[in-house]
This record gives sequence, structure tokens and C-alpha cells, in this order.
Amino acid sequence: MKNYYFLANALPELLIDSKPVISYMDVMTLFQENLTESDLDQVKTLRLYYDILNIQRLMEEEAFDFRSNWSSNELKESLLNYENLPPFVFEFFEEFSDVSDRIDNFSKLMSCYFDMASKKTTVLADILQFEKELRLTLIGYRAHRLDLDLAHELRFEDLESDLIIDLLAKKDHSNFDFGPKYAQLNEMLETSLGNPLKEEKALNTFRFNFYSHYQVGHPFSLHFLLAFVMQLMIIEDFEGHDSMRGEQILNSIAQIGTP
Repeated sequence: MKNYYFLANALPELLIDSKPVISYMDVMTLFQENLTESDLDQVKTLRLYYDILNIQRLMEEEAFDFRSNWSSNELKESLLNYENLPPFVFEFFEEFSDVSDRIDNFSKLMSCYFDMASKKTTVLADILQFEKELRLTLIGYRAHRLDLDLAHELRFEDLESDLIIDLLAKKDHSNFDFGPKYAQLNEMLETSLGNPLKEEKALNTFRFNFYSHYQVGHPFSLHFLLAFVMQLMIIEDFEGHDSMRGEQILNSIAQIGTP
């Protein structure tokens, strides 16, 4: 509790429209110096998300995301030697041996990551359960918007889960139904439709506000610290936007097409 209290007080306030006065790597340094090994394991699981995304970046020869656990060279070595990454990564590489097939089916890796992380009994699992449900909802939204085969887009998900059943049941509705949980996001996206940057901002604001509310009930706790990291990454993502970023962000989170 003492370290949580110190860290929570050491971190600055974050605002969605303002450049943060602390960097992601500065926060990671503070965490390394003050958190327990058990806590750091959860941070490592969170950063694994970027390791997974960086696998795709390697295959598509895109710029590396520095927020991952492993550098570009380290990730290449890990993939080559089948080490430092969860078994599902290597199972995926064995199932899809061709690079183009791996890219086309990359959403399976994302699905495996969220399934693994969100099923654990940890603070981080609560956060990633939200991100998992949001990702699936956005897959439904994007499929409806682009007239894609939703069953195909969800082919790597648990088809018996309540959320998947609900999304598939609503796939032929004239308007996509976000449901009550994401009604606010629905309203925000409706006012932004046709403007990629506004859509990106709407999604980022919705997620940022979720973590603001999430922090309220968990002051001076690991919940608070991990929610802070999520907010910081949301701001950093938006800082790098350009005229195409809005559509790319929605595609990336939903894992439809190429992020």
C-alpha cells in the first residue's frame, strides 16, 4: 500500500486534450523501482499486447511500438527460438506457416491474448475484460458499417459467449445496436461519422473516461496505477494522429483489415 500511495501521488493528472508531462517510459521506471514482482508481472502482461501487435508490425515491415516488453531484435530472437512469449504465439506460427496467412488471420493472436489475460484473477483482468468486450463490439460495428461477414470476422471467438451470440443476432439490423453499455460511445460516433479524426477522438475519449471512472473507486491501488497507464497510452496514441489515423485506429482495435 505504501508504494501504491507514493506512486499515485507522484503521477500527474492526465487530460485527454493535453500533452502529458510524464512519458510512458518514465512511468515504467517508477513501476520498476516501486512495485512488487507480482505487480510487475501484470504490467508485463499488459505490455504483451504491444509485443503481439509488434509481431504484426514485423511481418508488415512497419515501425515498432516501443511500449512492448521486447525490442525488435529481442522479439525476432524470441520468435526464432520459441521463447519469452506465450505458447499460443508459437501455436499460431505453426498453424499458419505462410506470412500472408499469418497477416490475414492475425486477429486470432489478438483473440488468444485477450482470452488468456482477461480470464486471470487479477486487477489487470478487469481492465482487459473491458478492452476485450469493446474490441468485439467494434468488430460488430465495423462489419456492419463495411457490410462484412460478421461470422467470418468473429471466427476465432467463443461463439457460445453471450456477447458473440448477441452481436450475431443483431448483424442484420438496419442500424448497429451498441447496447446500453456502449450507448454513450454510440452517440459520440454518430456525431463523428464520416470524419476519421473525430471518430478516433470519440473512441479515445470514451475509453479515457472509462478509466477515469474506474480510478475513482480504487485510489492508491494497483487498479489506479494500471488505469493511469491505459490513459497515458490512449493520449500517446492520439498524439501521433494524421488524416488517416481515425480509420486506422478503429481498424486496429477491431482487428479488421490492416491497422
